[in-house]
Amino acid sequence: MFIFCGSISPQRGLSDEDHSVYEPPEATLESSLMSIHLKQTKMKKYSIYLLILLLCNLTVTAQSKAEEGIMANFKEQERCWNAHDLEYYVKAYRDSPESKTIGRSGVTYGVENILANYKKYYNDDNMGHLFFDEITMDRITSKVYYVVGRFNLEYEGKETRRGYFSVIIKKFGDQWLIVSDHSS
Repeated sequence: MFIFCGSISPQRGLSDEDHSVYEPPEATLESSLMSIHLKQTKMKKYSIYLLILLLCNLTVTAQSKAEEGIMANFKEQERCWNAHDLEYYVKAYRDSPESKTIGRSGVTYGVENILANYKKYYNDDNMGHLFFDEITMDRITSKVYYVVGRFNLEYEGKETRRGYFSVIIKKFGDQWLIVSDHSS
């Protein structure tokens, strides 16, 4: 294909020096290979972006499932406390001598001792209605979270007692259990 790029003058007509012809370069093997390489590079780039998006989604989903399990633990604690069932309430803790609570009276180790402390300070008359809020979770590993929140004890006709807690909660099998609880 030829394209005329010259000029025509009414007085002179078409002169040899007034025109030029554009001839497109012939496709070379090198330019074809370069084009294929660029397309492959773009495909690899988009594939990597897609893989990153999928991995992020899987991480968020796994984290969401972990956080759902942790929240289920706290909801179960609320239910047990409000039913005045302290024995079941402490099932949220890992049954281990290393499990601990930290409070005003110091550090208490072991679920049996933790239960004894709860029974010492709370009975049917002063348990109130428990609910947790302002909960935030920080993932330490896929099986360990650091959780901070606020506990609220509502009493009929009295002021609500509030305090804050921080717990380390760990997954054992399919259960999330508290291994350390600091409340104030």
